[in-house]
Amino acid sequence: MELLGITLSVPAAFVCSAGYAWLLSTFVWQRLSIRRVVRVTSLAVLGLIVLEVVLLALLGAVRLRRISGPLFYAIHLALFFAAVPSLANLLVLRRERRGWRYILGVACVCAAFALPMVLLQCGVSEALFGVD
Repeated sequence: MELLGITLSVPAAFVCSAGYAWLLSTFVWQRLSIRRVVRVTSLAVLGLIVLEVVLLALLGAVRLRRISGPLFYAIHLALFFAAVPSLANLLVLRRERRGWRYILGVACVCAAFALPMVLLQCGVSEALFGVD
């Protein structure tokens, strides 16, 4: 059942990312002040994800939770749910405005990025809580 969920996460991420990218390009792109805040926040989220991946590779999930306490898993989940929208924010909220082909391309990139994020989430959960 877990394999089915992992497999279906990619098309689901594609559909959700396409809708989200359209909403961004329609409602947020025109507002320069909001666009800047969203881009900076998205860069911070993706930077924290890179830091988390490096720390997980160096220390492992169990040791990292032992060091940081129960707050680790809450931060990990927040980064997991913010990862794909943050990538979409950076790709859509650029200087030039693009059309539907670009939005579908962004959705493809986001769906491809969602798969390693889902696999990372599964790995961290299994390391911390064991295999179901």
